[in-house]
Amino acid sequence: MNTCAVARPVVLADLLFPKASREDVQERLLARAERLEIIVGAKKDRWGREPVLAYDANGRLLQEIAVEQGLAYFWPRLLSNNLSSRMLNLEALARAKQLGVWRNTKIIHWRDKKLAGLAGEWVVLKGRVVSIGKTRSTIYLNFGGNWSEDLTATFKKSVMKEFEDAFGSLDALKGKNVEVRGVLQFKGGPWLQLAHPSELRVLPAVLKD
Repeated sequence: MNTCAVARPVVLADLLFPKASREDVQERLLARAERLEIIVGAKKDRWGREPVLAYDANGRLLQEIAVEQGLAYFWPRLLSNNLSSRMLNLEALARAKQLGVWRNTKIIHWRDKKLAGLAGEWVVLKGRVVSIGKTRSTIYLNFGGNWSEDLTATFKKSVMKEFEDAFGSLDALKGKNVEVRGVLQFKGGPWLQLAHPSELRVLPAVLKD
């Protein structure tokens, strides 16, 4: 990843903090930063802040510390696949220990009745990919046979190569049990728009449809 030094205002890239403590936790983390690196080509957020990687005095990435301690959710958008993989491994440890944000956050199946009340919220959902759909501009991961009722996760064809680099043939995802993360919307049925391969994770466990 190409990076360069940057001055504030900044935001820690690819982290999602709980709404109640978002600014407080992020500012505490940034106060520990000895080095900030802007991610070249990344757009500023709605408040004009530059997404950055931040490192403490020991050279440790603060994003990793935040995820490892359960201070924030990992929402991969900008980080490399290799770094995202490390972040997901740290997240798995925090989830297993129910640290921080994971004390009260449950990974639910997309058929869970609670889903209807989560519109507009960032979620992590699990389920089985039933089929793959493709149009000129979009790839569809279908979790059921009826788009008006069942979960669909989509991503643009412009990032298809990144997904193929991560998963191989997209058709091989059919029948796989996966986790997907993002902001839940409803377009008929529940829908997630993916932008980064690490927003999709293949699970080893067997799930019911």
